[in-house]
Amino acid sequence: MPVTVAQLAQARLFQNLPPAALESLGSHCTCLDHGPGEAIVGPSDDTPPCVFLILKGQVEILQDDGPAGLVRVGQTSQGGLVGEFTAIDGVRGGCTVRAVSVTRCISIPRSVFRNLIEQHPIVALRLLHDMVSVIRRLNNRVASLQGAHAEFERIRRDLFRYMV
Repeated sequence: MPVTVAQLAQARLFQNLPPAALESLGSHCTCLDHGPGEAIVGPSDDTPPCVFLILKGQVEILQDDGPAGLVRVGQTSQGGLVGEFTAIDGVRGGCTVRAVSVTRCISIPRSVFRNLIEQHPIVALRLLHDMVSVIRRLNNRVASLQGAHAEFERIRRDLFRYMV
């Protein structure tokens, strides 16, 4: 199915790009449909890395945690992207991206995405903004876990005090 300028413009990352840039981008992309529970990308995929723009539906990002199995580490929906980190550094994160509901997405090849970033600095700035948000959110989660660990240690000391 051909990818349209209107579909690409749904992503905040691509808003206000010249129509010619969106048309060029769309000519290299593929529109894909996935049913609920269907994997969009998996950790052992041997296909070239792509960025996925979610047009419709919701996806979850799952990390294999060994004994615990697949653990949900994120989610995104219409207008969201997945795979942008891999597109930048070429390192697969080992995650599974799975459709939660009926999902339509656009697959953007890594080389095309990187070229877009190089040719349109506004895309790079928006991507940096999104990445800073991710880093801040993760930093807050780490800080709260450290606080939880400190609380756990206080409770453990209190319990030991009563066990003597």
